Amino acid sequence: MEKSKRNLILILFAYLVLYSILYIGLPMSEDESNIYYVSEKWNEGHTPYKDYSGDSKTPGMYYYTSAVLSFTDSIQALRFGALMANMLSAVLVYLICNILFSDRKTVKSTLAAALFMVINLMPGMNGYFFQVDRLFVLFSLASVYFFLKHINLLDSKKYAVAAGLAAGIALVFKQLAITLPLLFVIFFLYLIITKQKQFKKVFLNGAILIGGFAIPVVLVILHFSLIGGLDSMIYWAVNGVTNQYNTESIFLHPETINSLARIYQFSVMAPFWLASLVVSLVFIVKLFKNKISRSEMFLLLWLISTLHVMVLLLAFQASQFAPLAIMTAVFFVDFKPPKNSAKKYLTYTIMIFMIFLSLSVNIYSEYNLQTTRKAFYQQEIDAAKYIKDHTVEGEAIYMFGYRPSIFILSNRDPPPNAPVLANFNIQVKGVYENVTIMILKEQKINYIIHETMTKPEDAPVLFDYIQNNYKVETTIGRFVIYKRNQ
Repeated sequence: MEKSKRNLILILFAYLVLYSILYIGLPMSEDESNIYYVSEKWNEGHTPYKDYSGDSKTPGMYYYTSAVLSFTDSIQALRFGALMANMLSAVLVYLICNILFSDRKTVKSTLAAALFMVINLMPGMNGYFFQVDRLFVLFSLASVYFFLKHINLLDSKKYAVAAGLAAGIALVFKQLAITLPLLFVIFFLYLIITKQKQFKKVFLNGAILIGGFAIPVVLVILHFSLIGGLDSMIYWAVNGVTNQYNTESIFLHPETINSLARIYQFSVMAPFWLASLVVSLVFIVKLFKNKISRSEMFLLLWLISTLHVMVLLLAFQASQFAPLAIMTAVFFVDFKPPKNSAKKYLTYTIMIFMIFLSLSVNIYSEYNLQTTRKAFYQQEIDAAKYIKDHTVEGEAIYMFGYRPSIFILSNRDPPPNAPVLANFNIQVKGVYENVTIMILKEQKINYIIHETMTKPEDAPVLFDYIQNNYKVETTIGRFVIYKRNQ
């Protein structure tokens, strides 16, 4: 066995061990419980988006999870699927690097795969969840891999179809995949402008790729038309993204630039971001000097295509992990420090500081994750038990906040058509407050649980109605349980 392949296997095995030790036993996160609950209801005959969940993501994760739940209800089985998706993604990162580079490609490929695994192990990057990003990234990387194979063998139309299909499947999991065909088209145009390929051949293969991209998207549209949920799915897939921008954009809310979440993300990702920035600047200089290689141009465009989330929301997204890992590998393998001793030591000092900062914040967040998440989950178990003991089977309850696990643990459901399962502050405020009040009135919902991490200002009209028509019955940790006034 080649040394590079042996190293890759060792990296994957180390990731498997660390993942299993740190994360596989953690309780469900909010997104995981939302996916689990809605998929379970889909298997019972309900329609996602229409009957349960106002999720802002496209429905790929519901397809996947409902299929797994047909065989087992094990959370660990779903987590294991996320683990496998991450490992397969690392293999694709390795293979992509093998195509992109000729100089020291073995070292770069192995290091890039290892760095990709490191990012996925960071507590704040959520690489351990069985959430949409795991499969979105997997199919996105598959699409990039097939596209690069196609570029190397432009007469091979099967790779163009495969790249399009994989990108289309990625879009079924998350809207961000729309940047993939745009990336491919821009790179095709680059090849035409630089006369590296013939226009007619590139245009034909581009059309084939776009055709492959459309197939899974059209199939999902047809399926949701048949089950009567297309309007609701399109509404949430479009408006969920719009509402998130309106709620979280740094342009509309510049005060959020100082939020702990953003400071945390930039702290843990600092070494990757700084290294990639240096490499990108080198590539841009080469571009202006007309010395950039085709692979360097693709890598630069790939990273740029993932920056829109950072520009709009000042946040790192899973779609960035692979290009950042690859560019960081390029930095560490190819970077030559300045000859001037002072500048050299300054450069090393900055990088060492960034790595130390990232490690320190990650260690703290790992400790925080292991201690607080389990304590929080026990509160959810206790609140759900209280609800189960004070309601009858089949009785609906309402959740003011985003804790779908309450419904799973209590074996109770929210009122039909009440959009309470995903991104509460984004999707309920100013959109469904009055609708929800009407549902609470008409169905005479007896119990409401307020998870206090969700602030009253997230839905002030609705919260005011709850205050005036319900009384506090008990408080369990961060959960306040209300009962309707008789």
